[in-house]
Amino acid sequence: MKNKIQYILFVIIFILFIYISMFIKPIINFSAEINNIENESYKQIIKNDNGISSNEKIEKFKRLNITIKIKAPLIFIRNVKV
Repeated sequence: MKNKIQYILFVIIFILFIYISMFIKPIINFSAEINNIENESYKQIIKNDNGISSNEKIEKFKRLNITIKIKAPLIFIRNVKV
């Protein structure tokens, strides 16, 4: 009788654990920054033939930095696609 109650409690807890794990979602944070480019990058852009004339000023060029941080809870979520 005691083993039967333990078995039933184990099954109930396991099913509850599986049910709750379906609602756990990862936390995805996006952050973006727009910065001016450095002189070295500007020279490299002008040096490469990208269809940009050499009289374009450095102020027209910007660098976009995008950071994506993914925090997945515990071990439930292994494969997060962005």
